[in-house]
Amino acid sequence: MALVTGGSRGIGAAIAKSLAADGASVAITYAKDASAASTVVKAIERDGGKAIAIQADATNADAVEAAVEKTVATFGDLMYL
Repeated sequence: MALVTGGSRGIGAAIAKSLAADGASVAITYAKDASAASTVVKAIERDGGKAIAIQADATNADAVEAAVEKTVATFGDLMYL
């Protein structure tokens, strides 16, 4: 299980897709662009992976903590952050 902050675009999206391709269930965070996050999740799912998107500002410690908790609640133990 992996949590990729900023996983809705750029390097974060590429990392999320790569981890999913290697078999990890992936949670990605996004700050504002839910559409971009949804596109990444759909791409992972289309390729047979499991993914969720969580709105969380990576500069907000409480939001990141909540994202970790949601990832663990959804997928179990967190292996990659």
